Amino acid sequence: MQGDEDKVKAAYRKKVWESHPDLFPLYEKPGAESKFKLISEVHLLADW
Repeated sequence: MQGDEDKVKAAYRKKVWESHPDLFPLYEKPGAESKFKLISEVHLLADW
């Protein structure tokens, strides 16, 4: 099971990095912030 948990953590980190608001131009930041918050909330709710 540890391998599955590692895969989930790696996928989470990848999605967070891809949607981090600091990586987007100013006009795209609101959408990126929403996506970033959603990914973070889902990760917290999953309670790994």
